[in-house]
Amino acid sequence: MNLKLEELEKLPHFLIRDRFQRAEEIYLTGVFAPRLESWQNWCFAYALADLNDVRQAWIEVLWEAPDSSSAVVRYDEHSDNNEMAVGNSIPCGTLKLDALLLILDLDTTWSERTFKSEDAWTYESSPGWRTTLQPAALPPPDAKNVKKRSKGWDHEHCAFTFCWATISEHENTSAYVATSCFGREMWVCPKCYEANVVPHKLPASLCMQ
Repeated sequence: MNLKLEELEKLPHFLIRDRFQRAEEIYLTGVFAPRLESWQNWCFAYALADLNDVRQAWIEVLWEAPDSSSAVVRYDEHSDNNEMAVGNSIPCGTLKLDALLLILDLDTTWSERTFKSEDAWTYESSPGWRTTLQPAALPPPDAKNVKKRSKGWDHEHCAFTFCWATISEHENTSAYVATSCFGREMWVCPKCYEANVVPHKLPASLCMQ
């Protein structure tokens, strides 16, 4: 990866003041700058391991003081992130890591593609809810009620949650596609591609004002 790291500095940060553990849960105390009024009670923390390695941790905001002087978060630690240590200031946002890197990675290879519906596998991912996979993807080995649907893959969404535009044979028919760090094809609408991907610029809605 070849990351435009200065964009990370535009995101709100969480300054870690203390860290403690109860049972299997890890908690952090600190302060958000600025406060997260519009983010409800969760966000991702992006921990920079080295110049070409950004990692993601999900944090739940349990409490924030009215004057923004302190906050308590629960930290879902999927891997060892030494960056989530006392004294560090961690950039935060609501974009998943693979979507964030679509903007930050200067070496990502993009192609313009016209969307076309294809057959796809579907399965019951939770009671009453079915997940449709991309055409090249296979269901998990333990998937339930697996079916192959004709033209089941009939749309995508812009990979950026601040947009989420529909991409299909009827709307945003031509879009831009890249393979994410997790091996999944990510589709981005033309508007976000020109506004964010080409200049490698995070949208103002995610950045500190």
